[in-house]
Amino acid sequence: MLIPALSGCSVLGPSAVRKDRTAYNLAGLEAINEQLLLNLLRLRDSEPVYMVELTAILSQFEFNSQAHVGGWWNNINRINNNAVNALYGLDTFATQQSDWSVTGGYIERPTMTYSPLQGQKFAARYMQPIPIATLLALAESGWRIDLILECCVQRMNQLSNLPIADYGDAAVVDTSGFYELTKLLAERQRTGKQRFEFEYEGRGVSLASPVDVTDKATIRAMELLGVTPSGKYVKLVDGELHHTPGELAVKTRSLLAIMQALAQQSDDRPPSDADAQATTNRPQPWLIVHRSSTPSLNAYVQVRRGKHWYYVSDSDARSKKTFSLLVYLSSLQSTDIVGASPVVTVPSK
Repeated sequence: MLIPALSGCSVLGPSAVRKDRTAYNLAGLEAINEQLLLNLLRLRDSEPVYMVELTAILSQFEFNSQAHVGGWWNNINRINNNAVNALYGLDTFATQQSDWSVTGGYIERPTMTYSPLQGQKFAARYMQPIPIATLLALAESGWRIDLILECCVQRMNQLSNLPIADYGDAAVVDTSGFYELTKLLAERQRTGKQRFEFEYEGRGVSLASPVDVTDKATIRAMELLGVTPSGKYVKLVDGELHHTPGELAVKTRSLLAIMQALAQQSDDRPPSDADAQATTNRPQPWLIVHRSSTPSLNAYVQVRRGKHWYYVSDSDARSKKTFSLLVYLSSLQSTDIVGASPVVTVPSK
């Protein structure tokens, strides 16, 4: 007599989504941060950047299980006579045998698609100046206005930020007014006084910053910028120069220029004599990169380059915030939103 085997096959569904969505989310963010840090180090060493974009994630999971129960019995030698069985030594009971087993298997088939970011797509995301509207929208979302301006803006009217490229024989740029202004705006933001609004003029939309002429910080900011507001607004425009006394022209940096500036600030090597004078005008860096001969146990992000490990400390909130800003700007500068967003697919069958 034979007992047939029992088998089953099932595909992981909702439980796989809950577990693996988080895993891919964490791995994706870690990969973005590592690539960002690696390219900052390349810029610091005057090397070209190279970006690889994760465009799609296809992950399939399958769980197979099988149970087997079998047995047989044989009574060919049995004689229904106890005396004869005893005389010839025959087994009174039938010969029996049984077996059983349970097996299971788990299969994961991840497929990831990468594509290099180059050509027009690279130029649009990394070479184009970031619109002032994007920066102010980030400020209105809670990002520090001094972080945004010091990292992403090169000039506001006649006030200049540090030059991106430092030359030993170049004249030292006076940045005192620029940084005084960013500190004034940061204090107004901290106290809830600084805000930006949209003003509609016909079919166009212009950005406007409300002006409180009774506020001392506002008065000083207007003096630094050389702005005479007409009414209660100061018009914010993209560009190099302002055309009217009531306009504030803001020249923004591209994402690549922001990375270049941060790479110079995060240089952990001793400055040369030619840079000694320029360093006196440098503000506190927004990004600090540490170097170690071994992997750090307190790293927010770290990569190996050459013989050393470079990392941003997990306890350095200022540098972590700067990293997050770069990630946001990269996403906002994307011209192909659908193609730039990785898709996680978990089939149900």
